[in-house]
Amino acid sequence: MNASSVLKLLVIFVTTAAARDILESQWNPETQAMFKRPKGTVRSCSETSYSGQVTLQIGNYGFDALCVQRHRLFGDGWLVIQQRVDRNEDFYRNWADYRAGFGTLSKGFWMGLDKLHKITTGAPHELAVEVVDREGKYYYGSVVVYEQLSWKQS
Repeated sequence: MNASSVLKLLVIFVTTAAARDILESQWNPETQAMFKRPKGTVRSCSETSYSGQVTLQIGNYGFDALCVQRHRLFGDGWLVIQQRVDRNEDFYRNWADYRAGFGTLSKGFWMGLDKLHKITTGAPHELAVEVVDREGKYYYGSVVVYEQLSWKQS
């Protein structure tokens, strides 16, 4: 299996100060000017060179999503499924909120279990997690998952 056949999912947990440094290095205007937002929809973040908000189309289902390209460790083609850069978005939520998703793509958000289920159906995927703690220590890891993510309410 080659890297392009794996759907890439990225979770970002960082403190506000660290987030500012990371995002400024990723999203500076010179870099953004080089890569235009795609017109219309894309099926995955690996179909575009754009970092930022895009419209994903999974079958008949379309929604706004956040893509990351040129990540300093993980490379290109990542779909951000959760981002927590400050404490403004409350992540202490009920099951319905985690199922539907919440927050703002430009700040803190959780994509939602329903969207993750649609995205991961029928394709292997890689999950990467990066964390920067309050002291600025950086932690990361990734795993390739060959099964569809699913959920059951008990």
